[in-house]
Amino acid sequence: MPKTSPDKEPAITTGPYNSLREYMAAIEEHGNVLKIKEIDQDAYELTGLIYKLIDKHGWLGAPAVIVENVKIDGRWMKGPIIVNQYGLAAHEAIAVGVPFKDIGNDQIENFKKALKLVMDLGQIQPVKPVEIEKHQAPAKEIMLQDEEINVLDFPFLQSNPGDNGRFINTGNLVLIDPEKGRNVGTYRMQIKGPRKIGINPERKQHGWEFLMGMKERGEKVAQAAVVLGTDPIVFAMSSSKTARLGQDELEIAGGFKGCPVEVVKCENSDITVPANVEMIIEGEIPLDDMEEEGPFGEM
Repeated sequence: MPKTSPDKEPAITTGPYNSLREYMAAIEEHGNVLKIKEIDQDAYELTGLIYKLIDKHGWLGAPAVIVENVKIDGRWMKGPIIVNQYGLAAHEAIAVGVPFKDIGNDQIENFKKALKLVMDLGQIQPVKPVEIEKHQAPAKEIMLQDEEINVLDFPFLQSNPGDNGRFINTGNLVLIDPEKGRNVGTYRMQIKGPRKIGINPERKQHGWEFLMGMKERGEKVAQAAVVLGTDPIVFAMSSSKTARLGQDELEIAGGFKGCPVEVVKCENSDITVPANVEMIIEGEIPLDDMEEEGPFGEM
């Protein structure tokens, strides 16, 4: 594997970053990224590979993996598939803004440096997002509508043999509520058909509180958007309990990054979502129609 600490500062400066692409370019230059031309996930080769990498390098030392082509449900799909991009402690440190020159080969020390920056988060003032026009948003470069949409055409994986199908497990669900504001949360999402995704916020999670609040007011559906490929800080805020109920995760992310998160309006609702992402999936959640979901191997 490449060494962790390069001899010179990379062309791409350290984080925080404004997009996942910026971050991936930085960690590729830094090292510890394993690239694979193709992998057969019908045989769970990628799952097995990740387990072996963790066995060999530990939870804080396993590299990120980029797969160019992956076999899913009997057909080859073009990637890239990105796995474990935040697993290596050095990469976490880069993402939150630890300078390259301060990152060494001791992953425990790298983790401590990242944690120190994150612990200062409570003293950072939130920064409101700024809305940009549709033509300025990378996520709006290609748009599919109605029958053009088939989420099964995208390389979302079934991670384990015991999972009940393919899941989106790094999607950020965006909801808005006139009383509570905006919620950005990471919840597992089971793909149930070409244009149907199951959303699984658990009780007491903010997404659940938002949806149940809408239902109690007599609303039948909740407008929703799922964003994929957010920048590391937005993803971290979405995936943690940093924000209290009613606090906007995007404002906290903006404060941490020192600049507002750029957002763009959805096509079918008034929801605004991060603009520098790989994909936006818009839809609605029927509040009176729950279905079974899972199982899914969380850990």
